[in-house]
Amino acid sequence: MHWFIAEKINTSQALLSESESHHAHTVLRLKLSIKVIVIDGNGNGWEATLAEKHGKQLLCKLHRPLPAQERPTLRVALAPTKQIDRTEWFVEKAVELGVDAIYFFTSKNSERTRIRMDRMEKIALAATKQSQRTHLPTMHGLMSFNDVLEVDPKSLIAWCGIDERPTVHVKDALLKLKNPLVIIGPEGDFCKSEIQTALQHNAQVVSLGDSRLRTETAGVYVCAINQLLTTE
Repeated sequence: MHWFIAEKINTSQALLSESESHHAHTVLRLKLSIKVIVIDGNGNGWEATLAEKHGKQLLCKLHRPLPAQERPTLRVALAPTKQIDRTEWFVEKAVELGVDAIYFFTSKNSERTRIRMDRMEKIALAATKQSQRTHLPTMHGLMSFNDVLEVDPKSLIAWCGIDERPTVHVKDALLKLKNPLVIIGPEGDFCKSEIQTALQHNAQVVSLGDSRLRTETAGVYVCAINQLLTTE
């Protein structure tokens, strides 16, 4: 069944947004009375049917609720890559694997200082529906490096290490946190002064292993590890 997110929901019906209604009616050419899945983005979902048109919007009749899904615990902050399609790929895969929030920020070695958040939000929504998740992650950006450090006093900052690699692997650090925030730097990595600033904010510097990963790969790597650690 096709999945849609609704903007207005009560106990028996839900109203799709104009964009979701356009996708259902014009792009997918779905007929009224067809069965679909409707979610609210906050963990709730229902089996439903397309009931009727309300101007440019579609009204859905709700039937049986879906089994509850646990909200993902991981939050990732990432410096957008110069080639934006790599950042878009990260957003898609991070949402599929399970992420509670994504923050975008700039740092000293950033090569991209602009980002279309509306585009990122559309990718996140599409990935949420494709992976059949009922939680839509929150998206934040662009903020400064100092601002992202203020989000969580116990954040983890991934660093390749100029002189020596951090001794604590991100996997071991994730095991000790309930709602972790992992900060991943730009393609040129963080500079030493930024690491010192992070340490002053009580962040913990962690390693992602011996391989030097691309920024977007590092983000997906962290999401995959967390997914394995939190899956029973």
